[in-house]
Amino acid sequence: MASWGVVETTIQFSGSNMKVLRTTILGLLLLLPVSASAIGERVLLVLPEATAQYKFPDFAADQLKVRTHFWEDQLKLNGYGVDKEGEDILAEPLTGYSFIVLPNTMCLSEKQIDGLESYLDEGGNVLMMGGIGSRSPSGTWRGYEFLESVLGSTPIELPAEKNTARALQLRHGAPGTLSSPPGYYVRFTVTDEIVLFIPETDNLTVSGYWATDGYHVSRANEIPRDAGFVTTETESQARIAWIGTNLYSVHQDDVNAGYYDAMFHELFMWLHGNMVAAKHPWPEKYKSAVLIHGDIEDKFVNARHLVNRFKMLEIPTTYNLLMVEAINYPELVEEMAKTSSELSIHGDDHSLFGGQPLEVQRKRLQRASEMLQAFGDRPWGFRPPELSYDDSTFIALELEGYKYMTADNIPDRHYPRFHFLHMDGLTRHGIVTFPKGELDDYDLFARFQFPNPAEMERQILMDQARIKDLGGLYMLNYHSQYLARKEFLNMMESVSKDLKEQEDIWIATALQISDWILLRENLHLSTRYEGESVILSVKNLNQFPTETVLLDVLPPKGARTDQIVVKEVSQNCTYDADEKMFYLYVPPLAAGEIFTVTLGKKTGLFARFTGIKHFWTTLTIFIFLGVLFLSWSVWYFILPKKKIQTGKKHVEIKNYLPVPTVPKAFHSQESEPENNVKIKVERPKIRSSLDMSTAAAQPAFATGGAGNGVSNTDSPISEQESASGFSLRSTAKFGGLKSSVSPNPVQSSQPERSTPPQYSAPRPSTRQTQSKPVQRQTSTAPLPGRSSTTANPQQRQMKNNLLQRPAQKSAQQSGTDRSNSPLPMRGGSSLRTSVDLFNSMRNKNQDDN
Repeated sequence: MASWGVVETTIQFSGSNMKVLRTTILGLLLLLPVSASAIGERVLLVLPEATAQYKFPDFAADQLKVRTHFWEDQLKLNGYGVDKEGEDILAEPLTGYSFIVLPNTMCLSEKQIDGLESYLDEGGNVLMMGGIGSRSPSGTWRGYEFLESVLGSTPIELPAEKNTARALQLRHGAPGTLSSPPGYYVRFTVTDEIVLFIPETDNLTVSGYWATDGYHVSRANEIPRDAGFVTTETESQARIAWIGTNLYSVHQDDVNAGYYDAMFHELFMWLHGNMVAAKHPWPEKYKSAVLIHGDIEDKFVNARHLVNRFKMLEIPTTYNLLMVEAINYPELVEEMAKTSSELSIHGDDHSLFGGQPLEVQRKRLQRASEMLQAFGDRPWGFRPPELSYDDSTFIALELEGYKYMTADNIPDRHYPRFHFLHMDGLTRHGIVTFPKGELDDYDLFARFQFPNPAEMERQILMDQARIKDLGGLYMLNYHSQYLARKEFLNMMESVSKDLKEQEDIWIATALQISDWILLRENLHLSTRYEGESVILSVKNLNQFPTETVLLDVLPPKGARTDQIVVKEVSQNCTYDADEKMFYLYVPPLAAGEIFTVTLGKKTGLFARFTGIKHFWTTLTIFIFLGVLFLSWSVWYFILPKKKIQTGKKHVEIKNYLPVPTVPKAFHSQESEPENNVKIKVERPKIRSSLDMSTAAAQPAFATGGAGNGVSNTDSPISEQESASGFSLRSTAKFGGLKSSVSPNPVQSSQPERSTPPQYSAPRPSTRQTQSKPVQRQTSTAPLPGRSSTTANPQQRQMKNNLLQRPAQKSAQQSGTDRSNSPLPMRGGSSLRTSVDLFNSMRNKNQDDN
């Protein structure tokens, strides 16, 4: 009788097979980053064809070209490949793009809006301008529901004024504004465009506010903060940048071109998913700076009151002295010099500098400097009378060794800048110029005529809070004939105390701020991206050692600031982080020294492509490569012929065949089988119909007890076990880990090496019969359920022949008469086995019939 064996096995690879496996796995690992890095190097520029046709039906093509040319140039300047498509592409699945640019694409269909929302839900990145999706393709008004759902705030339309100059006033610390000066004006001309603004909310990061050239107190007090440039990152890790109008009409010049390029470069890098790094505008982690300086001219003696108050509060300040008046109050000037203050020049007299010849301006500066040096101080700064200056003024200041000028008639920022000088055929940094600011005491008294000190104090603190929010420099400028009077001393003291209590602002003199701007400007920062890491290099171009400089780093897409780590660094440095920014402190550098640091993420792979959109693309690649690997494994390891290693011989098994039952008589202690297949006999769970019929027809006989006095208690066997077969089980180990594979009857994996065989046969049972006793002999032949205590070469040869045959049928199935088998009989008797007896009785019954 034979039964199907249950084989548990693992694949043990040979040296050549393991090499193929390692090569395959290495290839899969190499293919994944290559496939991931191939995603997202192009940008989709959506052409607003329907919008141009709706707004400009007569010259839609020309307007379309103008409106998209600006963004196409900026994208190509930053190294992106640009795909230009119409709005219909939004209704299709959008994959393979770093981000999408929608320049004032207000006319969209419902299907296109749904496609854009699906793209954002999958983690896509979008740069949008204007009222996106507010109209249908035919121009029918739909509303701002799409923008409201995406940004979480309702857009509001500002009055459209033709030929009105508007600007985005940039706020430091937001994507796209790290390298631009705080409060910098991005200027463009609005013709018939609808300018939108979105009130500031918690889920939005404001990058810029709408501004005009003039300061309007009524707008600052009554209208809420009008955010015209916002950025946000959604729960699906989609990065969105929205600007209230199209910037195709941005005005650029040679001075500001670098700021525009830096702004768009940072914005594109942020949308791409990279880290963005820039130099912090102020020392340490100060959010803003304050400069308190006064024009000490008419009513010079009034300055004495403020000098005493500032000295008591230990607040540094700068005094711009009109020297024709200062020489009349030497004691007061000496008292100013003893405090933590700086003395600067307001001119030799109050006549205008602008428009005078270079030599005249130079001689006037020399005269004023000599007068101040008589008090022991050398002047480094200059504030021109009536803020009148020209290009000759800068050259005169450079030649006389001045460092800064606290007047800038171009209100395009709230941050000092260098005035570029063209001298001796070279272009070099010349004088640091401070912006005028939008509100000083002359404005309080003359322009707006505020009635009392309390209202003036409120306006000053509001103006300072607004500029602090931008991250810029607030200049509290006063005159000796105005706010230095006695009736305003308490107000000035109250304002000074309020400023001092703000620990996140830097109160400094004009010289300290000028030195900082010079130091920061001559630190060159370069950024290089390598996969999920960014390499920052800072070189000191100054001719003197630098102090500690702070770098602001925005985290990559899908990461928090606390997940940024310093991987490599050229010298020791410190760093910390808050919720929105990672801060790295560059250590002091000698002249010409370079500091290098590599930043990465704590967890996650391919940080540049962690969006859900890229996740599904990468997962698809994984599944495809996994199916290929499994198919190759089946073809290489399972389908070919299997070999079972038996010593030095290999037995080929072409099909999964029944495992024959092996009598125990063949496995005596004197004869160990040579093959190393571990066979374990298991009790069958279900008996076949043939087993049942065989057991029922087999005559009962006793192996012990009263029948013949023979007792065999070595291996008792039950009635079920005596009529059952065997099951084969072999095990192997691979790589120290034991696994189990149950093959089907068609395919089987056999190990090349297996454990030594161990056989255990069923034990016999005692049965009684009511038929006529038959004289039997106890044979040493290997009967089912019996064991043999002897062994000879003939038995070993028969056993080996049986194991080396691929398969054989049992005697019960083949009907072969084994009565003539030359097996020795036990105890000299000639009893036949129960199986032979059953076969002879079955043949006799057939003859009778």
